[in-house]
Amino acid sequence: MPRKSSCNFYKVATVILLIAVIATGALIINDSVQKSAIQNRENIVAQIVEQGLETGNVEQLIDKYFDPNIELEYPPDFNLPPHNTNKVSGIETVKEVLKAWKSDTSHQVDIVDTITEDDTVVIIINMDRVFIMDDETKVHEDHPAVYFFKFVNGKVVKITCLFDVIEEVENFKEEKY
Repeated sequence: MPRKSSCNFYKVATVILLIAVIATGALIINDSVQKSAIQNRENIVAQIVEQGLETGNVEQLIDKYFDPNIELEYPPDFNLPPHNTNKVSGIETVKEVLKAWKSDTSHQVDIVDTITEDDTVVIIINMDRVFIMDDETKVHEDHPAVYFFKFVNGKVVKITCLFDVIEEVENFKEEKY
């Protein structure tokens, strides 16, 4: 009789060990998938910020990664051209804003840090921006900015930006738009 219970013990121990190995493997795979998704979102955000602010050539990225009802929100005293408001929504409106913004500014962007928590990617940048006020006047602005990108189902649904607003630049935009 003792042999049979010894044999059952080894069978049970083997099953428990097999379950533990499978569970550990699943956790490792899940962790790897999550890290890959985080890295993918961080890469998308970096590409959108660098390419969008420096060149303005992000229409394909917008179409691919933005939710049709994307929302942009900037500081309360910052007016997005050509709408003269700090909040806009919709892909086509975002494209209009980017086109108008790039028509009178040039940017150099350096990414300082990227932080990801759940479906939000926070990117901290230093932005060197030149506003072309008229044919002869330029206003230079060098400042940090923080962008929050909220993802839902792999698409950017909201971008919130924080930075200091320069009154002279806002007056220029108010007159232009």
